[in-house]
Amino acid sequence: MNLYVDALQSLYAVERQTESMAGRIGADTGVTAFKEFLTNAEAGAARRADMLEQVLTKHGESTDSLKTFVTKAAGSVHALIHDMAGHTDLKNLFALAGLHQYLIAAYTSTARLAIVEGDTDTARALATTAATLISDLSIAMTLVEQVTDSVTEAA
Repeated sequence: MNLYVDALQSLYAVERQTESMAGRIGADTGVTAFKEFLTNAEAGAARRADMLEQVLTKHGESTDSLKTFVTKAAGSVHALIHDMAGHTDLKNLFALAGLHQYLIAAYTSTARLAIVEGDTDTARALATTAATLISDLSIAMTLVEQVTDSVTEAA
């Protein structure tokens, strides 16, 4: 159960970091869909973190064991991707897309751990969450094109 609980705690910490990050990002472009994406990203991270907190509580575990470590790792991923783009909105969008890719992999692998542990209800919820994140990533990649167009038109 230890690896499974560690994975849940790590996901929880990243979701709280995502919630915080999405809430701090402001959209500079006039792309309304990007502003909506940020709002949805913040709300989605909060919902996912709440779900993970309930799962951890069900297993008699707390939420903050790996928070410091994972938060630093998420911040490093954000900073790495942020440095690759020139425009602030593009940087933020690339960072969120990279984070979504990480979350898809993390939720998928944690769903497999849940199956091994016999926690099938949680496995289904985690797999559904991964599928939702895949859909969100598709939206983010479409927004890259829209934000790029907005930035180049303004230049």
